[in-house]
Amino acid sequence: MVVKMKILHLISSGGFFGAEQVLLSLGKALQQQGNDVVVGALNDLRDPHLEIVEQAQKAGIETVTFDSRGRIDFKTIATLRKYLKENNIEVLHTHNYKSNLVGMLAAKASRTVLVATVHGYTDMTKAVSFYEKVDRFVINNFFDRVVGVARSVFGKNLRPCQVVVPNGLDVDAFHKDPEARNQIRSKYAIQENDFLVGTVGRLSPEKNQKLLLQAIKDIAREKKNVRVMIVGSGSQEQLLKDFVRTEGLDSHVIFTGFIEDLAAYYNAMDLFVLPSNTEGIPMTLLEAMACQCPVVATSVGGVPGILKNGKAGRLVKPQNLNELKQSIVDLINSHDERQHSGKEGSVFVAENYSLSRMDGAYKEIYNEVLKK
Repeated sequence: MVVKMKILHLISSGGFFGAEQVLLSLGKALQQQGNDVVVGALNDLRDPHLEIVEQAQKAGIETVTFDSRGRIDFKTIATLRKYLKENNIEVLHTHNYKSNLVGMLAAKASRTVLVATVHGYTDMTKAVSFYEKVDRFVINNFFDRVVGVARSVFGKNLRPCQVVVPNGLDVDAFHKDPEARNQIRSKYAIQENDFLVGTVGRLSPEKNQKLLLQAIKDIAREKKNVRVMIVGSGSQEQLLKDFVRTEGLDSHVIFTGFIEDLAAYYNAMDLFVLPSNTEGIPMTLLEAMACQCPVVATSVGGVPGILKNGKAGRLVKPQNLNELKQSIVDLINSHDERQHSGKEGSVFVAENYSLSRMDGAYKEIYNEVLKK
């Protein structure tokens, strides 16, 4: 007999990025199986971002927002506590350090069990590093289960509350599509003989798109037909555009801004590059591989496992410009390696990082903590 659960997914969001995509995919899968799912957002009134709520509503999932006027707003905690009780929420599943702390304080002394997913730590600034240390203490001491998207987000030894569940992808939504490739390349005036290197993600320091631009600056001196497509938005956008203008790369670089439907864009690319300084299990990498796009990625977080330690794509050291540049050049010059890498990656993602595998793992966790 299938036992229904009432689950609230909660996140303090700065846009619609990898963690939000995972949350939404999981929420849709759980709802389709008959569970009561709500997607909740902590709405920072100083900088509102409710993209996750909008996407959940499009998917037909119930939503709720909790206004917040600071890092820790006790009125927000009280409102969330009331919501948990009045709506008989059985599982509160939180998705970043602010929602973890607020969720823990709100669920205290209630019957709601706590599950957190660690999508990755960045240590981007001293302030962020401090919050992430507090977060580790909170989730490891007060949560029923702590899920890491990769083994690397935890220390050497797993605690009893910790478990690893890799991100999952709806592989049916990402596949090779020549027609989509032609449409996108035509839209941006990319010629048939142009070699398009692409990257997708939040434009922020830890994603390090500037390293890719530095590599292309050197490569373009010899290979005039190389172009770069940077898909996404974020705090580093103007800095990256200034670099492109200063280095005279305007004819080589395309900034698309935020794109909601990404599958066609992966198909337009001849090579996908992930130059990040830190990652968990990057959804953009899984999506690109599912579309049979060959990849070069930095060896951080869960990336080596996704690329089978180099068998399903090129791995380079983080922040190593020479390695990145050489790998891009090698793949530009080797059609056979690109073909093999693309096919190998697509099969590996379908077999190991499917949404059904992720969904099944989370259901087991929920049932275990609820003792159902």
